[in-house]
Amino acid sequence: MQVYQLDNGDLNYWVAQSLELRVVPLGDGWAMEASPSTLWSPRSDWRIGGPILHEQKVSVIYVKNAEGCKAECHIYRSRERPPHRVGRQWGDDPLQAGLRALVHAVHGEEVESPLQHFENLL
Repeated sequence: MQVYQLDNGDLNYWVAQSLELRVVPLGDGWAMEASPSTLWSPRSDWRIGGPILHEQKVSVIYVKNAEGCKAECHIYRSRERPPHRVGRQWGDDPLQAGLRALVHAVHGEEVESPLQHFENLL
């Protein structure tokens, strides 16, 4: 699965993996392992996704055209430069673009299906 295709539950799962958070399946989505009855959805909730973009220093550029929004994520080791990993992604809105860029920076351009990846962890 290509990172540019991730949205909703799939994107939420891979954001959690990028942050090394443990999640468990809950209906069509994912919940934090520590709170298994509450959906964790940074893709649809700026109160969750916004702080993630801020803490991970993801830059989002809003482009006024059919392409939507562009985001870039540079992940540094300590204070080393040039960046250790870079992710660049487009999205329908700033939150989607930014979260995709984070996943791209951490995991590359292609990831497994979330359920397949989750089952492999068990």
